Amino acid sequence: MKIDEIRKKSAGATVVTLGELMLRLSPPGNERFLQSPLFEADQLARPLFLAHGLSDLNVHFRHSARFARALAEAGIDAETHFFPEEGHGVSTPSSRALLFHRLTRFLERHLIPASQRFPN
Repeated sequence: MKIDEIRKKSAGATVVTLGELMLRLSPPGNERFLQSPLFEADQLARPLFLAHGLSDLNVHFRHSARFARALAEAGIDAETHFFPEEGHGVSTPSSRALLFHRLTRFLERHLIPASQRFPN
């Protein structure tokens, strides 16, 4: 996945797993591994919203944590949200409501001028 694809996404843990998956499945130096977004975190030009279910059996939390750390170390504006009761996707009604509320606020802050935002 290229950094341009990351910029188009507003949420999802899959963004952080490609490089980690490649690390486990490919020998070091593999070209696909080197294309991981983990290595391009410092090039992100727009704010990033990252959500992850901590009970995800497909994507381990450490992948999101490593990507979040790389973003923080690069000084990138990133907002992280972790859902302890969720797996691969946010599916319970209460968690989905919280996720969509947070995502809406994130998008308002970054896409809508303050003078045109709805009141909280």
